[in-house]
Amino acid sequence: MYGKINLRAFEETSNLFCSIDVLAQFLDEIDGLYQGLLGHYSGKNRSELDQAVIGDAVPYHFVEFFINEFPN
Repeated sequence: MYGKINLRAFEETSNLFCSIDVLAQFLDEIDGLYQGLLGHYSGKNRSELDQAVIGDAVPYHFVEFFINEFPN
C-alpha cells in the first residue's frame, strides 16, 4: 500500500496524520527502511497519565504503542 511513497519526504520534522492502526501498518511495510522514530513526550510516566482526560489519553496510548511495537 505504501510502496509508492517517497520515503525521503518523511524527514525528521515531517508529520504523519493517521490512526494508530495505520501507523502500525505503515511501519511494518517500511521495516528496515528507517532508522528511528520521534514523538512528543509530555514528561509524565504512564501511571501519571489519566486516560479519562483526552490530553493524557493520547500520549498514554502513544507510549503504549511504542512499548508494544519496539520493546527494546
